[in-house]
Amino acid sequence: PRCVNVGIWRPVRLGRHEAARLDVPCVRTLAADATLAVVYIGCEVVAWGDAADLSVEVQLANGEQHLATRVPVTDGMAHAVLTVPQPALWWPAGYGAQALYDLTMTLRQSEEVLDTHVERVGLRTVALDRTPEPEELGAENFVFVINGVPVFAKGADWIPADLLNGRVDAARYEELLRLLVEANGNMLRVWGGGQFEKDDFYRLADELGVMLWHDFMFSCALYPDDDPSFVAEVRAEAEYQVRRLRNRAAIVLWCGNNENDWIEDTVRWQDPGHNFGGKSLYHVHLPEIVARLDPTRPYWPSSPYGGNDH
Repeated sequence: PRCVNVGIWRPVRLGRHEAARLDVPCVRTLAADATLAVVYIGCEVVAWGDAADLSVEVQLANGEQHLATRVPVTDGMAHAVLTVPQPALWWPAGYGAQALYDLTMTLRQSEEVLDTHVERVGLRTVALDRTPEPEELGAENFVFVINGVPVFAKGADWIPADLLNGRVDAARYEELLRLLVEANGNMLRVWGGGQFEKDDFYRLADELGVMLWHDFMFSCALYPDDDPSFVAEVRAEAEYQVRRLRNRAAIVLWCGNNENDWIEDTVRWQDPGHNFGGKSLYHVHLPEIVARLDPTRPYWPSSPYGGNDH
């Protein structure tokens, strides 16, 4: 059924800062195995007024393991690389523990604290094995590889959990994600006809080891990518969501849309002169944004997509 949701349905916050503030940080696991993990942590710093002598202190902690460094802010950016011996790695459900580290970033001007950012992050690498499949001529693999280990993906399609978006809370998310894990699932595909979910959804996916194939929110339709104002809105939304979610260990792939390329294939067969509205979004704009803001994850243009038949 169609149920139109209207109004503010997520928290609104007004923050006040002096001199400078931290923007959304970026945490990337560059390498990881049982003996060593190399973690890049970067953050933009938005400054105004008298903002000299800025530095960022970075702390990463898990149990008794505690690492810290302090780096200067240069040209509006702070960059740190931490080497973690014998790391507690994050694994999908069924492949190991879902270890998470406490990340604390503190922005200072001299010794005065201007801003602090705290979140929990998982250390893990992700790759997509697309090597040729010897058992099928012209075919290739499509296997997620976590921390160097091929993973058999088992799961379901995630659509919004309620007709009324604001009614879904952390308890409802947890009930549904635990049902998946209890059924021996380890992956959800976040459907492009739904929405970017609340923070609790992604937090629980991290904690329960549920990998996420995450669509951008385009589905079963043509979109006006010949309208510059619409494209600007799409880019703003995509950049915001990628920045917001790129530190989540659970997200293992960004996907451009749900079924739009498949629809284009069907329509083009029926009408060879047909113009596919939206194609540049999935094949130009979104892959550029992901490559720039979140290069450690694979991007896939559509679902279904690939091979000699979508």
